[in-house]
Amino acid sequence: MRSIEPTRKETELIQLLHQILPAESIRSRLIDRISFAADAGFYHLIPIAILQPATEAEIEKIFRFSQQHKIPVTFRTGGTSLSGQAVTDGLLVDLSKYWLKIAPVNDGNSVLVQPGAIGAVVNNRLKSLCTQNRA
Repeated sequence: MRSIEPTRKETELIQLLHQILPAESIRSRLIDRISFAADAGFYHLIPIAILQPATEAEIEKIFRFSQQHKIPVTFRTGGTSLSGQAVTDGLLVDLSKYWLKIAPVNDGNSVLVQPGAIGAVVNNRLKSLCTQNRA
């Protein structure tokens, strides 16, 4: 079993991440890495860092960084599965902080949802729209 402390290479990668993303978008403390090491499934992998991008440009930078350094990237969103699909020992990109917009379209018959929004919040928003449309 590998150590939970970051390796020298991982520490260097985290320093490089600070060159492309704002500090508030990078979570690399041991407590953060451990808290994101599992979802509700059986799997437990400690990510190098948890990244919380706020823009598409930041996501593009993450992809370029991962390609350049040959590091896997896994996304965790509001609707991620609970069977290990949202854990990694690479870079974990958490979209639940900034990607929460819910936009009704077609007179409320459809909705555009960003990946960080969870189903219950979307349903409550739709429920309130239905109530408003009936009034």
